[in-house]
Amino acid sequence: MAAAVTSELEAGNFRATLRIICSSDTPAPVNLETLQALQQKHPAAASDRKPPCDPAGNQRFEPLHVSKEDVLRALRSFPLDSSGGPDRLTPQHINDLLAGATDDSLQSAVVDLVKVLLAGSCCKEINTIVFSGRLIVVTKKDGGICPISVRYTFRWLAAKCANNYVIFGHNSSV
Repeated sequence: MAAAVTSELEAGNFRATLRIICSSDTPAPVNLETLQALQQKHPAAASDRKPPCDPAGNQRFEPLHVSKEDVLRALRSFPLDSSGGPDRLTPQHINDLLAGATDDSLQSAVVDLVKVLLAGSCCKEINTIVFSGRLIVVTKKDGGICPISVRYTFRWLAAKCANNYVIFGHNSSV
């Protein structure tokens, strides 16, 4: 608990710090029982599962195009106390950097990175990192466990852009 509180305080997430302190949930022990409980909640994928489609080899695949406005709207939609992923970069960090920028180069780089993630054009080694997360397992009051995966912020931002496109349409002002 002390490590979680310290981590959130260092990141400036005071609301998350208070939530941790006031919560009756406790970190689950790191042992075989916890691993087995996690595996029961999330069994391995079926061995006969269809492999994912390679966008580069599919002529019908057209990557989702997002605009600067789409990305900024998705970035502003994060809760203010959103946690950072394994790299500890939070949406608020990105917002602060963009607010203090003297030109549009950082904003363009963020939009370009989101487009690369949405196009699926990163190599397997990069995908393994970007599409992973920080796993926290807590024990609930009833004795069960609750796995919480904290994703990398840029992956989360790309997912929000894709979800917004599906839910609201391309040129939405939502």
